[in-house]
Amino acid sequence: MKRLFKFGIRNDFEVLQKTIQVVSVEEYPLDLCNAIVVSFKEKKLLELCDTLLDSALIECNSETMFREDTPATAVVTSVLRLKAVGFCRAVCKPVIKMLSRCDRVLEINDSKVGDSLEVAENIVSVYDAVTEAIERIHENRSFFTRKVRDILHLVYRKSEETHAGSGISMVGSFLFLRFICPALLSPKAYDIIDYDISADVLRGLVLVVKILQNVVNGVEFDGTKEQYMVCMNTLVTTYHKELQSDIKYILDEDNKPVRRSKQITSSYEAQHAPKDAYLTLSLYYYDNAKSIFGVLV
Repeated sequence: MKRLFKFGIRNDFEVLQKTIQVVSVEEYPLDLCNAIVVSFKEKKLLELCDTLLDSALIECNSETMFREDTPATAVVTSVLRLKAVGFCRAVCKPVIKMLSRCDRVLEINDSKVGDSLEVAENIVSVYDAVTEAIERIHENRSFFTRKVRDILHLVYRKSEETHAGSGISMVGSFLFLRFICPALLSPKAYDIIDYDISADVLRGLVLVVKILQNVVNGVEFDGTKEQYMVCMNTLVTTYHKELQSDIKYILDEDNKPVRRSKQITSSYEAQHAPKDAYLTLSLYYYDNAKSIFGVLV
């Protein structure tokens, strides 16, 4: 297994890159990427992400790189999912609990809710949930481990090299688009809670996620498609700079992360030792040998 593992990482990870691409045609390569994160040591994982980001930038520009499903986005997302569980729980769990306490669907579209008073109450509840998420991000920004910060700093550097001045916004877009927002919408899959959320809570979370994405990108709702979202523009103007400041803090190498003893181990890592990850990688090579090596030879 070790020999196959070493074979996959030679020549700038050529075999490994192709494996992720082949698997991605049929499914999202979550198990494969999780195995990569568990089996790779920190330095080698950073080298892999460096190579994958370079390949992604050849296929798409820095502005769209993290919106596309590429081997780079898949692996970096797995790094966050496995190595930033503590941060994710600290941010998302209170928001989910807050929305779960509501005894109604948090619909703010007045065309779907006849009672104007109920709409007003729902707007306040959604506003409070978004504020809670942003405050939790600020309070827990030190929960990113050094390994995660190094990966995010790599994303920052690659973005800056491609388009000067885009680094902070690209890291922010990646954190929210690929990690925080998906975790809010699928909290059980992201190791945040161990139960399924109701459809009513999910509706509230969808609104929170939509607003958070606009806040981090600094884009106000113009009302052309969803007039009822314009009332949330105060959140964009109030908190955009604060989130930018938090991202700068995370990237600042002088700011120390929390002690390792306070970090939370993901359920995947708890159940899979490195030797299990080696086996997973070997099986992926074997199962996809024809597609992988037929192209490389």
